[in-house]
Amino acid sequence: MRWLETHALTAQQIFQRLCDEGYGGGISIVKDYVRAIRPRPREAFLTLAFAPGE
Repeated sequence: MRWLETHALTAQQIFQRLCDEGYGGGISIVKDYVRAIRPRPREAFLTLAFAPGE
C-alpha cells in the first residue's frame, strides 16, 4: 500500500480513502494491517543509571 509509504496517514484516514474507492470491509482489519506494517515508535528519552554518589 503506497499511502503508508508516501504519507503519514492514520488508519482512520486510510480507511476513509479506501471507502471512497469502494472498500466494503471494516476498520478493524485496516487498523490491524497498519499496526503490522508500521514500525513502533521508539522511546524519546534516554534512561541514565548512576551509582550512588557518582
